[in-house]
Amino acid sequence: MDDVEVAKKLVKDIRRAKHVDDPAGEDETAVDLTNALEMLSEELYSKPAHFILELIQNADDNRYATAVTPKLSLLYREDGYLWVGINELGFTEANVRAICRIAASTKKVENQQKGYIGEKGIGFKSVFKVADVVWVKSGAMSFTFDKNKPLGMIAPEWTDAFPPTSISERTMFCFKIPNQDDRGIVRANLLELKPELLIFLRQLRNIDVKVQNAASATLQHFSLSKSDAQMSGTRRTTLQIISITPRLSTVSDTLIVF
Repeated sequence: MDDVEVAKKLVKDIRRAKHVDDPAGEDETAVDLTNALEMLSEELYSKPAHFILELIQNADDNRYATAVTPKLSLLYREDGYLWVGINELGFTEANVRAICRIAASTKKVENQQKGYIGEKGIGFKSVFKVADVVWVKSGAMSFTFDKNKPLGMIAPEWTDAFPPTSISERTMFCFKIPNQDDRGIVRANLLELKPELLIFLRQLRNIDVKVQNAASATLQHFSLSKSDAQMSGTRRTTLQIISITPRLSTVSDTLIVF
């Protein structure tokens, strides 16, 4: 979606359909739905950082240009901000409407097979277990979800202000994580990501992970990658982790599939 006015109108239409801006204010149904969303985000997943795996799975299910190597970038800053960048084709109107619904999806996976990560299929709403504000930017589309506002987890609010970061991809997310304990868990889970994860993904070939302090100085930075090659009727899959910061190192492992 590349037309700003069309994007703004879509956000406005979605808000109108949910009646969040009605002069009369919230009705009883809206209050009940807000409470249900709160319970969904807090209780559905036992682990606060499960949403990281959901984001990886969603990135793997995205649409990519033929000449592009699918890549996911994750940048965590220790004042509680997590940025996610994906070099996909970008959101369509259907994608925007789906992310603003409950248990709705535009994912279509070949042969109806989904990766092992997509637990319960609720997907994006799992981010609200740790995040209270989410920024979404894809092409001309730019909006926020604010958990603290009426229907804030499904009612987008247009914004031109996306938190600045060194990542620059077609589709970007930013998550504000207010709780200190949740911040520590998210940080630890990011640093525990291994290249073996890529074996279970259909499209993603690279996951870049960076951790910065509150002043945006890089503390840790590594990249996970997968490459496949066909040789004499067998497939050779090479998994690699390249550590960039604090010290440069590379570890590779090759698997042979007959």
